[in-house]
Amino acid sequence: MGMVEIVVAGASGVLGRMICTEAQRIFGDDVTVVVGDRRESRGRETAAGLGGRARSVVMDVADDESVRTGLRGADLVIVAVGQSKPRVQDACIQLGVPCVDVTTDAEVVARVVERDDEARRSKVALVVMAGLFPGLSGLLAQQAAASLDSVDRLDIALRQSTNAEVGPSGVADMLRIVSAPVHGRPGFRERARLPFRSGSAAVRRIAHAEQRVLTEEIGVSDVAYWTAWDNERFNRMVGALIRARVLPRMASAFAVLAQHTPDRPQRVELMARAGGRVDGEAADRIVQLSADSDYGATATVAAALGAMALEQRWAGSGPPLRFSTLGAVLARASTPGITMSESRGTKRSGPLDGH
Repeated sequence: MGMVEIVVAGASGVLGRMICTEAQRIFGDDVTVVVGDRRESRGRETAAGLGGRARSVVMDVADDESVRTGLRGADLVIVAVGQSKPRVQDACIQLGVPCVDVTTDAEVVARVVERDDEARRSKVALVVMAGLFPGLSGLLAQQAAASLDSVDRLDIALRQSTNAEVGPSGVADMLRIVSAPVHGRPGFRERARLPFRSGSAAVRRIAHAEQRVLTEEIGVSDVAYWTAWDNERFNRMVGALIRARVLPRMASAFAVLAQHTPDRPQRVELMARAGGRVDGEAADRIVQLSADSDYGATATVAAALGAMALEQRWAGSGPPLRFSTLGAVLARASTPGITMSESRGTKRSGPLDGH
């Protein structure tokens, strides 16, 4: 493939730096990582810390001209910063540059997906929801569903670490997600026990933007998303703040209180369970995954998807499951930090836990 130049928009943030590092690992010596930052001095400092061929460019995703200037000469763009509208993707269509975006914003995702025809005409891929949750979560669900003759239910769950290194913005984003109402009722209230790799654990139901994607792509209307942290006291506190309507209004204020201790583990677990039928009998299929860290896994997935978009010349727009499979993405990621297991043939005679 030769030398590749990758612009990472928002590269000076916690997740952005991790994506830069993973891009250097996955692409090897044949990559120049370009730190996209609206602050010139901060961008230069980030690039210097990365080493290798890294350099920086001033890039403000809220300004069309700044985006186009920042992408000049790029072979690939990875977006690790929020956008109010998909300016980066629009520039990528004009310039013929593939784009991978870790966004969880439902409105931005919808607007990017609407550009599918334009992306195909320009022969570029605009991949959205390109991380762990969403991203790998949808691929897990896709794989679980594929081994059933028919699917009538999907459960997707994330067990988070309270020690996760995700920065204040990452904490605030998750607090907003869990605070969103589920079918008109407060989020993070309904409970269930679901099987993770480390054993059964209690989780709470949430609304999630990827839910609509699975309904459209897999054709299942009964889709439920769940999450919880690995500390029940923290879960109870979050639930109480939602009931008191302090969250999501004060999400940013509470996020700054989050602390990460480097010498403590921050392992995260993800699972998808598909309920349906095999040979006319009720059955479940479960696919489970664990990773050393939340943002670490997201960074790995984003960089791997970027490599695949370039190597396989993907075209169109949408989530990862529209372009590839779980096995292919994990193979390209090639990291011991993410491990997967799958159970097949489990017959089901009763309702799913928590329903």
